[in-house]
Amino acid sequence: MTDENILTTCPRDCYDACGIEVSRRDGVILRVRGDRNHPVSRGRLCRKCATAYNGALQDPRARLLTPLRRDGPKGSGRFRAVSWDDALAEIGSRLTEIVADSEAHTILAAHYTGTFALLGYHFPNRFLRRLGAREVDPDTICNKAGHVALEYLYGTSMDGFDPRSAADAACIMVWGANPSASAPHQHEHWLPEAPGQVIVVDSIRTATANQADLHLQPFPGSDAALAFAIAHVIRRDGLLDQELLRTHAIGWEQLEPLL
Repeated sequence: MTDENILTTCPRDCYDACGIEVSRRDGVILRVRGDRNHPVSRGRLCRKCATAYNGALQDPRARLLTPLRRDGPKGSGRFRAVSWDDALAEIGSRLTEIVADSEAHTILAAHYTGTFALLGYHFPNRFLRRLGAREVDPDTICNKAGHVALEYLYGTSMDGFDPRSAADAACIMVWGANPSASAPHQHEHWLPEAPGQVIVVDSIRTATANQADLHLQPFPGSDAALAFAIAHVIRRDGLLDQELLRTHAIGWEQLEPLL
């Protein structure tokens, strides 16, 4: 028997891009785990990928091999298999009918990268734009919301965050996020090892909040009041960085009089 370990990268659409180690014997995958030498994952995969790579993704019975058509009311969970020819013919016929009625704008396309590359991400857009359909900008509702939030906070949603820079931060504030459930490397490595103070703002005392230096626990829906209070104290105590605000802030002129 021949054993081998293959180092590769998790292809899921995640900012951590974890290194993974695939153990095989005679070409058969035995185990998938995190690469212990990877600077981010350090041998640890998230629960989702660790479970999937060692479970359903290796089970041929879990693979969908044919289109499924709903066979009952929505939510019933009843589907029946149809051929690719029938599925494509039905989709093509329906789209042709909508376009012929000058209603192409009523087709709303939501799309995402998932685990495929840029070619697979962009190519369908050529078809949809030629069709005249509308699309969620840039792709899905949830991803768009994330882009907007990052642009407000950092000025761009395209530049990443180097976790090694946490060592240079005097304070790290985790607001409205639960790394213990959704960002295990942040929860297990970056935050505990950061020499600066860690502050968590969360209505629930999560595991991340529990290990923080300070946990602010506002009532649900009162985050804006807390943010205004913090901004008020910063302004009152003369701690504003006016040059930074002039260069990078959006809407500060409207916000400051309200403080």
